[in-house]
Amino acid sequence: MSAWLRSLVETFARDATGEMERRRSLVLAPHPDDEVLGCGGTIAGKVLRGTPVSVAFLTDGRRGAGAPSAEVGKLREAEAAHAAAELGLPSDRLTFFRFEDGRLADHIEDARAEVRRLIDALQVDDLFVPYRREYHADHVAAWRIGSACRRPGMRVFEYPIWYGPWLWSRLRGRARIAAVTHLADARRAVKVCILPYAEAKRRALAAHQSQVRAFEAQGLWGTEFLGAMNGRYEVFFA
Repeated sequence: MSAWLRSLVETFARDATGEMERRRSLVLAPHPDDEVLGCGGTIAGKVLRGTPVSVAFLTDGRRGAGAPSAEVGKLREAEAAHAAAELGLPSDRLTFFRFEDGRLADHIEDARAEVRRLIDALQVDDLFVPYRREYHADHVAAWRIGSACRRPGMRVFEYPIWYGPWLWSRLRGRARIAAVTHLADARRAVKVCILPYAEAKRRALAAHQSQVRAFEAQGLWGTEFLGAMNGRYEVFFA
């Protein structure tokens, strides 16, 4: 059902592919891998056209593979650099803030100050943040941080990953009811065609090997989930 729902949202989303091409952008990623899952194709398209695009990783990702540790955080940073290279994005376009994974909500003010400075330095036109109704606390905190940093004339696009309707088969009880109400946000959905960059996005996602292995072992990154993330479009809520 989730694949059908995603297809339905894509069908009615406004195609924003052309208008995205020349706007300077910053992607806020709660953890290394979110930037590829939500925006990998869009990033690759901007790079190909010579449009400035940067990624800021808010947490250190230390809880992403096995027992939390600084070594896991270093591994995930290396994977993020590898993934960026697959998208054509140079390492000087990456910023690592290294707030503690799983505790981003404890650092909202500090993170806002850092992100505001980065937005001003990069003269950002479009800011990409996680969807406000995500089921991960760090994703919600990242949305709060990004939304508070909006500048006059700057657009904010929310990218869904752990989005209720996409995860319908895993939800129960009240979570399913909430997922249905989230569909109301589809009225402000836009889509970006990423077919020319689908292979680059697949390689970039594969670069996050620690996450691919961990989530496959948990049954969370199945064929349906990855297939949707590597489909014809990336969907954003404007």
